[in-house]
Amino acid sequence: MTQNIQYLKNRIEAMSKEELVLVVYEEMLKTLRLIEESLKKNDLAAKSAQISHALEIISVLISFLNYEAGDLAFQLRSLYVYAMQTLTKVNVHNSWNDFYSVNKLFLALTSSWKEMLKSRNQNGECDKDVSQQPSKIMEMYG
Repeated sequence: MTQNIQYLKNRIEAMSKEELVLVVYEEMLKTLRLIEESLKKNDLAAKSAQISHALEIISVLISFLNYEAGDLAFQLRSLYVYAMQTLTKVNVHNSWNDFYSVNKLFLALTSSWKEMLKSRNQNGECDKDVSQQPSKIMEMYG
């Protein structure tokens, strides 16, 4: 294992579940930027590859959901499923409106999540139980 991978692994293992979700959201935003570049260049192969990666990221987010925690988990799942369906339309139809809809959704989710983390960190309430989450995150980094 290279030193960089080990550093990343250690960093991820030290994160709370909430912090891990933020890492995944930020990875999603990077992937959406790459999808946008692919759409602009009309690079169908790159677009398809990046959309596949985005769908994997959303699958990871869905796997993080704790449905016992209440309605928010179900609402987030609905948003994630919507994003998956919409990205599939982007892949088939090169629809800019659909792309912007998903991009706007993840910008809002990331911003809200950062605010929630900031608020929870100020109150000292972040849960540090990372259980099985690091291995799922590490799979994204291959």
